[in-house]
Amino acid sequence: MIDVEVLTVICIVIAQQCQQMKQMCPAMSTNEANVERVQEFVRSDRRKSVAQIAPEVGIPVRSCHSIPHDVLNMFRVHQHLVS
Repeated sequence: MIDVEVLTVICIVIAQQCQQMKQMCPAMSTNEANVERVQEFVRSDRRKSVAQIAPEVGIPVRSCHSIPHDVLNMFRVHQHLVS
C-alpha cells in the first residue's frame, strides 16, 4: 500500500510539471486568425453575444470573451461595441 505522504508529493510534482508545460505553450485560441474571425463576426452583427460567436469561430467562450475585451479593446456602451 502506498503512503498518503508519498502520493501527496507525487501530486505536487505532477502539478508543478503541468504548470511549467502550460507556461511554455503559446495560447492557441487567441492567435491572429481567431482574433480576425472574432473581429469580423463582431463587426458584421453587433447584436451577437460571445456565446453565439464562440461556436462559430470554434474556440471556447472564455477565449472568445477575452479577444474583444483584452486584445481588441472593445467594450459595450449603450448596446454598441466601441474601440
